[in-house]
Amino acid sequence: MNRTIRVTGKGSLSVKPDMIRLELDAKETLPEYADAYRRFTEDTDAIRKAVKTAGFDPQELKTTDFRIREDKKGYHDGNGNYKYRFLGYQYVHSMYIRFDNDPVLLNRILRSLTSCGVKIEFRINYIVKDAEAVKNELIAKAVADSEIKAKLLTRAAGVTLGDVLDIDYSWGQIRLTSSTTVREESDDLKSIFHIPSEKERSLDINADDLKVEDTVTVVWEIR
Repeated sequence: MNRTIRVTGKGSLSVKPDMIRLELDAKETLPEYADAYRRFTEDTDAIRKAVKTAGFDPQELKTTDFRIREDKKGYHDGNGNYKYRFLGYQYVHSMYIRFDNDPVLLNRILRSLTSCGVKIEFRINYIVKDAEAVKNELIAKAVADSEIKAKLLTRAAGVTLGDVLDIDYSWGQIRLTSSTTVREESDDLKSIFHIPSEKERSLDINADDLKVEDTVTVVWEIR
């Protein structure tokens, strides 16, 4: 029976995000279903025009969710019973657009969108374009780390490290996203974008490098 040593190696990287995925949520509540649907079409058209005005292709704006639902608000009546009050019909339209991680581009599209007359909540996601390359580099680093540890252990034990007998690796997802939520009605956006001149200051958002790690367990023969 072969003598073995099982060592888990860790790979770590600090990755600079090179893409932005700007997510948009537009919503509005109207008295009638037809009103909500009409507002959805009007607001969507306004958003696409704002995207085009900012220099982007409106076809790059992708929908991830659209629905119209009853909007209700809970309350307690005079007898302490919990009830719902019908407020109308709310449309919800969730979209995203991807572009290079460039603060000039980000400020340009945010300025255009906050001026289009639609209430929007933004989520600025900083992502890595080539996630597979990052994954591969992490695996290589983890295997190398396992070998370094195995050599140290076998040297200390007075034995020799032999061939690799098995590699145990879980192909899980690695989070390569850093997110920031910005509401259109916030004072910060109003002070920056609701101004007549683009010579004023811009939204100062800088993403930290993404810290990612992964592990690989390697079984080595020892002699």
